[in-house]
Amino acid sequence: MLARIFVGAITWLVVATSFAFAADRELIAGVWKGTYHCGNATAELSLIVDDRGDRFIFSYPNGASGEYSLKVNFNQKRRQISAQPLDWIDRPSGFNMVGFDGIVSEKVNSIQGNVRTCGKLELKRIVDEKAANAIISKHIGSSSAASARGGQKAPPASFYNSVWEGAWKGRAAKCADAPLDVYFVVAPSKSPLGTARVLIKQDKTSEWFEYEAQTESMNTETLLRVKIERPKGGPFSRGSFDFDIFVDRSDNSKKLGSSYRLQCRPFDLTKVPETEVPSASMADSAPVASFVGSWDGAIYSRRSRDREIALTIKESNPKSSDRAYDVEALIGEETQRLVLKPSGGNLQLEALREGNVPSSGPIRRGLLFTDIRYGGTKDLLVVRIDGQDEFAYLWRRKEAERPLQTTCKSVMSAWLSAQRDAMTIARGLKVALYPSLAGYDVNRAVMAEAIYGIPVGATQDLAEFRSTLYACAMTMPSVAVSDDKSPLAIFSDGADIARARAVLRTGFHPEVARLKEPATALDTSRFEAERQRAEADVAQLSFDRSDLATTNSMLAAAARSASVIQNARPSVAASALTALTDGLDALERGDAEARLNLLRQFAQQRMSGIEPPVGALSPAARSFLDTVTSGRANAFTPAESGFLYGMISRSIEACHEPSSATRLLLIDVIKRGMQLLIGTDFSGDLSSTLGSQLASHASIIEGANSSEAIGCGSPYLAAVYDILAYSPTHAALPNGERAPLFIRSCALDREASQCSCMKTVIQTLRPEVERMAFDRSMISTVINMNPTVGLELGTRCGVSNY
Repeated sequence: MLARIFVGAITWLVVATSFAFAADRELIAGVWKGTYHCGNATAELSLIVDDRGDRFIFSYPNGASGEYSLKVNFNQKRRQISAQPLDWIDRPSGFNMVGFDGIVSEKVNSIQGNVRTCGKLELKRIVDEKAANAIISKHIGSSSAASARGGQKAPPASFYNSVWEGAWKGRAAKCADAPLDVYFVVAPSKSPLGTARVLIKQDKTSEWFEYEAQTESMNTETLLRVKIERPKGGPFSRGSFDFDIFVDRSDNSKKLGSSYRLQCRPFDLTKVPETEVPSASMADSAPVASFVGSWDGAIYSRRSRDREIALTIKESNPKSSDRAYDVEALIGEETQRLVLKPSGGNLQLEALREGNVPSSGPIRRGLLFTDIRYGGTKDLLVVRIDGQDEFAYLWRRKEAERPLQTTCKSVMSAWLSAQRDAMTIARGLKVALYPSLAGYDVNRAVMAEAIYGIPVGATQDLAEFRSTLYACAMTMPSVAVSDDKSPLAIFSDGADIARARAVLRTGFHPEVARLKEPATALDTSRFEAERQRAEADVAQLSFDRSDLATTNSMLAAAARSASVIQNARPSVAASALTALTDGLDALERGDAEARLNLLRQFAQQRMSGIEPPVGALSPAARSFLDTVTSGRANAFTPAESGFLYGMISRSIEACHEPSSATRLLLIDVIKRGMQLLIGTDFSGDLSSTLGSQLASHASIIEGANSSEAIGCGSPYLAAVYDILAYSPTHAALPNGERAPLFIRSCALDREASQCSCMKTVIQTLRPEVERMAFDRSMISTVINMNPTVGLELGTRCGVSNY
């Protein structure tokens, strides 16, 4: 009984609190206008508080303006108002969303507060009903005057008005980054709730994407809310989104309202016959059509030699609702007939038995394609092969070469030029405004970076840009054929060793700390028997490479050791723990030595009968490449990385060498060199920064000149690239258990220990950091968020410049 009363009381409290918050928001509903200060500028601000979504609309004297959604909360008792930003609707370049906190006046007609990371905020409520409704109608949709004032809202519709039924067509000049065409087909309904089909096409895609949606008539004649719960694909496949169709009272036209995901200004809708609505594939199968064509590439494996693969994909029955695609696959020297079908969010490639009947299982060798996607460009497919530690890269076969090479080069040149200029100006401004951390001004720092081109969100932009560049490099035409001499042997991966250490740590460290002597004679007898058996088992523990050669056997040995040690005395457990740790250390050292020995053997074999070109290389370059071709180069200095990048880039551009497969394995080398284009020194000393850029450019130019002097088709350069590509230190091999993206990308620029320390510190502010690509601007971003973290990065991680 008491439990029921308690649950009832809690339920009443939650419901009452919810109504109280809703009632509090009613008091501030409507439109507020005023200003806020950020840096040295004063921006005009319009704040809309509405049940359909709150809006923050700003404009600066220099013409920059934008709009985003936010969630406004109000505590009537304390007269406190706060807002948290949600999604951009209209984002100007270089700006970030901010929230605010403030106090509402007793008469609820003004707000005073502060915009976070900026400055003072002052707002006054618009009491003119017509003016308030005009602003709400423009940014959200039609709203009754009573709702704008926070008064009694319009009653819910009691029936579904036929005014919304049928097909509607519209086009927005700009939604997010591209124009948008939409069709709505609203089904008849006798209640406020109903369904609709939504077709969306962006100019950058060639197909219509169809979604199923739920509708709700918020008002029988003025507002229809449309919600797409779980898009299966298409341009808006990440999470649900909704939008409004409303009647604009100014001209009685029907419009599509603003949406968090569509990011459109309201635009007109016209009723059309349903026969005009285009036929469209469902979103999960539409992308398959874009795979039609011929593809060439290779299957990369850690268990066997690389194999060439060629696919020819044809649509078997375009008019069928169950769209399937005939595929002819040439894998190595074997030709197979396959069928490609969409299956949920994946694409499944199945073999055909006699009579063209799909087989129930994967095709021979377990080649089941369960994840087929574009790799940054429409001309590159990345394929993961289920059941195997294999993946494939396939390039679209072109009848006539497209100007992809020229496009990539122009994009790279323009972006890097703008980034270098922005970096130089912003760093110079920082030196002038706050030469040391003691004089650091967060507000000025944020404004400096926003105005001068290093926005807080640049990390993701940079990662996307680099991804596009790599895809461009990979898809440049190739005329060379890779020698099938890849020494991709199986070793226990570093991630496997780390996982084994985790098993050991979680398996018996806590047990060692909690071990106690038994309390009874019977327990004593049992404990002693277990102890003796455990000590005998511990004595038999082995760390032979053959016993720990694979992930499974290594983890099994670690788990077995953990179960043994948890029953042993603390002294025995500590001794065994030391032995296990030493064993794993020895295994790591053995792996590293084995990898280097294999590389040296491969390098010696690959260079057999090949001599360096006479007179084409400077003494320093010749000495460095001798180290590379002997297999003794374990790590590269920035100057050496720049030299290699210059050689490879020039070979790809002028000679279409090396092969696509070799370029793929050279990605890490290419990435290191590309990072040098903007230098390596980003301290407050502007001359050091520029000097670093010039030195990096000089090494890249020297590498390009050396490649040009050697010439195209050189056996020597082919051998250099093969040795670099197949080096276990530098090869880019896929592995689902690799270190986090942050660590891997950071390690291209800094020591691994410093990267690990930085990840730990930054995670206190950005928990998702390990899934982000490292970029130097990330450090300034974190310091701007919390300057004390800068001290910790310096004292704990040794980060002195960025």
